[in-house]
Amino acid sequence: MKLKITENRLSMGAVKRKAIFMLLLFLLLLSVSCAYRSTDVAMHEAERKTFLWKAESETAVVYLLGSIHVAKEDFYPLDDAIETAFEASEKLILEIHMDEKTQMEAAQKFRAAALYTPGDSLDKHISRELREMLDHYLEDKHIPKIFYQLKPWFVSMMVTMGKLQELGFRPEFGIDRYFQNKAEGDKLILSMETVNEQLSLFNSVSDSVQELMLRESLETAEKMDQMMKAVMEAWRRGDTERVEAILTASTRKPEYGPLFQDFLVRRNRKMAKNIEDHLKGKSTCFAIAGALHLVGEKGIVRLLRDKGYLVEQQ
Repeated sequence: MKLKITENRLSMGAVKRKAIFMLLLFLLLLSVSCAYRSTDVAMHEAERKTFLWKAESETAVVYLLGSIHVAKEDFYPLDDAIETAFEASEKLILEIHMDEKTQMEAAQKFRAAALYTPGDSLDKHISRELREMLDHYLEDKHIPKIFYQLKPWFVSMMVTMGKLQELGFRPEFGIDRYFQNKAEGDKLILSMETVNEQLSLFNSVSDSVQELMLRESLETAEKMDQMMKAVMEAWRRGDTERVEAILTASTRKPEYGPLFQDFLVRRNRKMAKNIEDHLKGKSTCFAIAGALHLVGEKGIVRLLRDKGYLVEQQ
């Protein structure tokens, strides 16, 4: 498959269309190298649930849906329980509501953050061995060397993105986009984060970690199909332990420790606080965050339960 990327598309158009799921691609990129296991534990039909939780206070309800930000068209329809919860909600809460204005802001800011300043380039920040690996990839995919104007964290995402596109995954079929489209003109849409907050996470990534990210994306792209199939299957049956295991496998590496704190733990706390604010209100809301944000000991579901809220998987 040829990735037809012109300078204009790469510098502006591609960034605009992809900014909405950059964060998830980063996490997928970290996990793909050792995430997939050939064996899986099948859940009994009676134990099947969805990736939806219902959080309740005395005055409000917030449904929490774990999102997969890229999917295929045949991923739909979703479970009736998910659709019913959405229809019953007055507000939709997203990580970021990517309306047209926000998309333009994200495109401009991601472009500025991803590009090296004049006189600097990617090859000055990675090893010769990694440069040779990247050259081979670019030649194989017929991609111009303009990639060397971009920082490793962004190139690693483009590699992952290219493979996902090759496999048929698209952001327009992601869960966030699906419900945003349904809510527009009908429900109030709110955000839990800003573009600046998400972008600041990428700006903090060291050269050494960026190099590791790029290396892993090049070495493990061929495992992406297996990993995504495993994630989709686990998500559909509400298997939280399996999803967490897949998406956090590589983040357990010591090199990724600080990033795990920034990209997950601190963001989870902030999003949990946002959801708690809505639970103190008097409305029914439908909140969507990346699936990994909801699960585990440091996930949003646990944080809300620790605060005393009733949170039940549906």
